Amino acid sequence: MFTDRRALRALLMALMTVLALAGGASVRAQQIYVTVNGDPVAFSGTGPVQIHGSVLVPVRGVLEKLGAEVHWEGATQTVTATLGAVSIQLHLGDRMASVSGRAVTLNVPAQSYHGHTMVPLRFLSEALGAQVRWDDASRTVTIQT
Repeated sequence: MFTDRRALRALLMALMTVLALAGGASVRAQQIYVTVNGDPVAFSGTGPVQIHGSVLVPVRGVLEKLGAEVHWEGATQTVTATLGAVSIQLHLGDRMASVSGRAVTLNVPAQSYHGHTMVPLRFLSEALGAQVRWDDASRTVTIQT
Protein backbone atom coordinates (compact mmCIF):
# COMPACT_ATOMS: atom_id res chain seq x y z
CA MET A 1 0.00 0.00 0.00
CA PHE A 2 2.74 2.49 1.00
CA THR A 3 5.78 2.20 -1.19
CA ASP A 4 7.40 5.39 0.04
CA ARG A 5 8.93 4.84 3.50
CA ARG A 6 9.00 8.59 4.19
CA ALA A 7 5.25 8.89 3.60
CA LEU A 8 4.59 5.91 5.86
CA ARG A 9 6.86 7.33 8.58
CA ALA A 10 5.14 10.75 8.33
CA LEU A 11 1.71 9.13 8.58
CA LEU A 12 2.75 7.09 11.63
CA MET A 13 4.25 10.16 13.34
CA ALA A 14 1.07 12.15 12.68
CA LEU A 15 -1.07 9.32 14.07
CA MET A 16 1.11 9.03 17.20
CA THR A 17 0.89 12.81 17.73
CA VAL A 18 -2.90 12.78 17.44
CA LEU A 19 -3.15 9.88 19.89
CA ALA A 20 -0.80 11.56 22.37
CA LEU A 21 -2.74 14.82 22.22
CA ALA A 22 -6.06 13.03 22.63
CA GLY A 23 -4.75 11.19 25.70
CA GLY A 24 -3.40 14.40 27.21
CA ALA A 25 -6.67 16.24 26.64
CA SER A 26 -8.65 13.65 28.58
CA VAL A 27 -6.34 14.03 31.57
CA ARG A 28 -6.67 17.82 31.53
CA ALA A 29 -10.46 17.57 31.16
CA GLN A 30 -10.86 15.82 34.52
CA GLN A 31 -12.34 18.40 36.83
CA ILE A 32 -11.43 18.59 40.51
CA TYR A 33 -14.19 19.58 42.94
CA VAL A 34 -13.70 21.30 46.29
CA THR A 35 -16.17 21.62 49.15
CA VAL A 36 -15.85 23.58 52.40
CA ASN A 37 -18.10 22.31 55.19
CA GLY A 38 -20.29 20.65 52.56
CA ASP A 39 -20.64 23.73 50.33
CA PRO A 40 -19.06 23.64 46.87
CA VAL A 41 -16.38 26.23 46.17
CA ALA A 42 -17.00 28.20 42.98
CA PHE A 43 -13.86 29.25 41.13
CA SER A 44 -13.96 32.07 38.59
CA GLY A 45 -11.83 31.29 35.57
CA THR A 46 -9.20 28.71 36.49
CA GLY A 47 -10.19 25.95 38.91
CA PRO A 48 -8.11 23.42 40.81
CA VAL A 49 -5.30 21.56 39.04
CA GLN A 50 -3.23 18.57 40.06
CA ILE A 51 0.54 19.07 39.77
CA HIS A 52 3.06 16.48 40.96
CA GLY A 53 0.41 14.77 43.12
CA SER A 54 -0.73 17.98 44.84
CA VAL A 55 -3.98 19.81 44.22
CA LEU A 56 -3.34 23.51 43.66
CA VAL A 57 -6.17 26.03 43.83
CA PRO A 58 -6.56 29.72 43.05
CA VAL A 59 -5.71 31.33 46.38
CA ARG A 60 -8.88 33.42 46.67
CA GLY A 61 -11.51 30.71 46.12
CA VAL A 62 -10.84 28.48 49.12
CA LEU A 63 -9.42 31.10 51.47
CA GLU A 64 -12.38 33.43 51.07
CA LYS A 65 -14.79 30.48 51.45
CA LEU A 66 -13.04 29.73 54.75
CA GLY A 67 -13.56 33.37 55.77
CA ALA A 68 -10.00 34.64 55.33
CA GLU A 69 -9.04 38.07 54.04
CA VAL A 70 -6.69 37.78 51.06
CA HIS A 71 -4.28 40.43 49.75
CA TRP A 72 -1.96 40.32 46.72
CA GLU A 73 1.16 42.46 46.45
CA GLY A 74 2.13 42.46 42.77
CA ALA A 75 5.48 44.18 43.25
CA THR A 76 6.81 41.37 45.46
CA GLN A 77 4.47 38.64 44.14
CA THR A 78 3.36 37.92 47.68
CA VAL A 79 0.02 36.60 48.92
CA THR A 80 -1.03 37.38 52.48
CA ALA A 81 -4.12 35.81 54.03
CA THR A 82 -5.49 36.40 57.50
CA LEU A 83 -8.15 34.50 59.42
CA GLY A 84 -8.46 35.43 63.07
CA ALA A 85 -5.05 35.11 64.69
CA VAL A 86 -3.59 33.09 61.78
CA SER A 87 -1.59 34.89 59.11
CA ILE A 88 -0.27 33.14 55.98
CA GLN A 89 2.32 34.66 53.68
CA LEU A 90 3.85 33.13 50.57
CA HIS A 91 5.74 34.21 47.45
CA LEU A 92 5.26 32.88 43.92
CA GLY A 93 7.87 30.26 43.04
CA ASP A 94 8.96 29.75 46.66
CA ARG A 95 8.66 26.41 48.48
CA MET A 96 8.71 28.18 51.84
CA ALA A 97 5.71 29.92 53.36
CA SER A 98 5.09 31.61 56.68
CA VAL A 99 2.20 30.67 58.97
CA SER A 100 1.94 33.14 61.84
CA GLY A 101 5.69 33.70 61.65
CA ARG A 102 6.58 29.98 61.51
CA ALA A 103 8.37 28.71 58.36
CA VAL A 104 6.54 25.90 56.52
CA THR A 105 7.82 23.95 53.50
CA LEU A 106 5.35 23.46 50.64
CA ASN A 107 5.24 20.21 48.62
CA VAL A 108 4.80 22.30 45.48
CA PRO A 109 5.71 25.99 45.31
CA ALA A 110 3.05 28.65 44.89
CA GLN A 111 2.86 29.50 41.20
CA SER A 112 1.07 31.49 38.55
CA TYR A 113 -1.21 29.41 36.32
CA HIS A 114 -3.28 31.10 33.60
CA GLY A 115 -3.00 34.40 35.45
CA HIS A 116 -4.09 33.02 38.84
CA THR A 117 -1.96 32.52 41.94
CA MET A 118 -2.14 28.79 42.68
CA VAL A 119 -1.20 27.27 46.02
CA PRO A 120 -1.28 23.74 47.48
CA LEU A 121 -4.78 23.24 48.88
CA ARG A 122 -3.77 20.96 51.75
CA PHE A 123 -1.25 23.54 53.00
CA LEU A 124 -3.83 26.35 52.97
CA SER A 125 -6.54 24.36 54.67
CA GLU A 126 -4.33 22.84 57.35
CA ALA A 127 -2.65 26.20 58.04
CA LEU A 128 -6.10 27.53 58.92
CA GLY A 129 -6.91 24.54 61.14
CA ALA A 130 -9.17 22.65 58.72
CA GLN A 131 -9.14 18.92 57.94
CA VAL A 132 -8.67 17.88 54.31
CA ARG A 133 -9.68 14.66 52.56
CA TRP A 134 -9.25 13.58 48.92
CA ASP A 135 -11.76 11.23 47.25
CA ASP A 136 -10.07 9.88 44.13
CA ALA A 137 -13.23 8.28 42.73
CA SER A 138 -15.14 11.58 42.60
CA ARG A 139 -12.01 13.78 42.33
CA THR A 140 -13.28 15.81 45.27
CA VAL A 141 -11.36 17.59 48.01
CA THR A 142 -13.43 17.89 51.20
CA ILE A 143 -12.45 20.57 53.71
CA GLN A 144 -13.98 20.57 57.20
CA THR A 145 -13.41 23.29 59.78
